[in-house]
Amino acid sequence: MRRRWLVPIALFGAAVVTAATASAAPSKSARGTRDNAIRECIAEARAEAPANLGTVSPADPGGGRVETYKSCMVKKGFRP
Repeated sequence: MRRRWLVPIALFGAAVVTAATASAAPSKSARGTRDNAIRECIAEARAEAPANLGTVSPADPGGGRVETYKSCMVKKGFRP
């Protein structure tokens, strides 16, 4: 009697796990869009802020690149 319920319960469990995994994973196009935004924001940060060649200021340790990158990603609608 118990074995009769094992297969349907196992199939239901597998279906739930598959559905949860599919909905949680970002699509390939969403990942590509984020990757493009990252590339563009890195290029923008490099262009706007000069290279920090060994002279790190306590007031601006990232040379401005970090803030430029963060603001660019936010403007594009992504988390930095």
